[in-house]
Amino acid sequence: MKKKVFAILIALAVQIVCLGQTNREMLEQDPYRALGNMYPYHQLDSVYTPAPEGYELFYVSYTGRHGSRYLLDFKDRVESLKTFEKYKEKGWLTEEGLRLYDDLSYILKASEDKEGKLSSLGERELQGIGGRLRHNTGGLFRDGAVIETYSTKVDRVMKTRDNLLKGLCVGIEPDVKYYVTNVKKDHKARSGKEVRGYHMAPEYKERETNQNAHRGYYRALWKNEYDASSFRNRIFTPDARIGDPCRESSNLLSIGASCLASGEPMPDITKYFTADELYYIWERKNIGTFSHSCLWDGCAPYRTYNWGAGIVECIMEDADEVISGKKNVAATLRFTHDAYLIPVQSFMDIEGVNFRTMAQAEKYFRNYDNISMGVNIQLFFYRNAKGKVLVKILRNEKETRVSGLKPQIGGVYYKWDTLKKFWKKRADSKYRLK
Repeated sequence: MKKKVFAILIALAVQIVCLGQTNREMLEQDPYRALGNMYPYHQLDSVYTPAPEGYELFYVSYTGRHGSRYLLDFKDRVESLKTFEKYKEKGWLTEEGLRLYDDLSYILKASEDKEGKLSSLGERELQGIGGRLRHNTGGLFRDGAVIETYSTKVDRVMKTRDNLLKGLCVGIEPDVKYYVTNVKKDHKARSGKEVRGYHMAPEYKERETNQNAHRGYYRALWKNEYDASSFRNRIFTPDARIGDPCRESSNLLSIGASCLASGEPMPDITKYFTADELYYIWERKNIGTFSHSCLWDGCAPYRTYNWGAGIVECIMEDADEVISGKKNVAATLRFTHDAYLIPVQSFMDIEGVNFRTMAQAEKYFRNYDNISMGVNIQLFFYRNAKGKVLVKILRNEKETRVSGLKPQIGGVYYKWDTLKKFWKKRADSKYRLK
């Protein structure tokens, strides 16, 4: 008992410390956070608030990103390294620059023919999530439980589903049935809405509006704060003609971004960058993610109110069918991509996602939490003998809350009707482009 209490106190202390740290301090603590959406799944020991007396878990709704993968756009990465190779041929690389070139070459060679594929680390991540889901739900997935799944028809996403189910069903395979739906690029199909929301071309150039806004913001940041001369002097000779060292440093870090996510022994790319350089490169991408896909004053929220809202409407519809008895499933599992997961969180108004200004996001938004590999949102549904339903929300297996709505019970439990009303009001807002 003492050990259990001590473990809970340690877990609470870790989470409190993280909440009180600045973004710069978080990156100094773990430089790999600079990899942003390529940061491997990180599940801290979590403390769970017991369900109120008389309430029992009867349904889980899971929406998650695929696990750790190899690099995308492999040919583009190779072309970028070819430019770096020309610098080598001209004698423009220092000894440290040559070591960086060799390490990037190694990473690309090790990633050849594996573009975008789920890595061995990704498999372990999802099996772990599945195993903990089984553990955290007691006997929900026994006694002939039925699971329905939806996945985009992308190999890494389907394998993510398979590995989560593998972890979930260890030791209970004969007792669990699951139905699999692989979603093709048919955006009008109901199954497509489960993992892509209302996926249509933007009608009013919303993405361009947001992109221009964030570009102006981060360019000002780089101009005023990011001095890349130190990186240039360490990697390139004085006579080298390389263009913008800020962009060069960012591109080189992007090439080596799979050094962790591959699950294989890879060179540590972060060692070639100072803490300041990693921070400013990360900050640019971080504010870009926020600007494109979250809510802030003056934004044109295409993704939030179409991709995010569409998926959340499916979450509500599926849950209501289970609650009413129209559908008898223990869980609905959706597997998709980070481009959809961040709008889902933004639409739900999950803590730490939406901010009024980009300056606030610069301080508090963290892409390595919001769109890391394997990021997931889980809704646990509880019901009492009178049929009243409560919901607890987990992000990355940690209890979380909705910023604009206080939990009604126990600090984390929402009345389903109240939470659903909050989300439906957002879905019916003037921003919808349905």
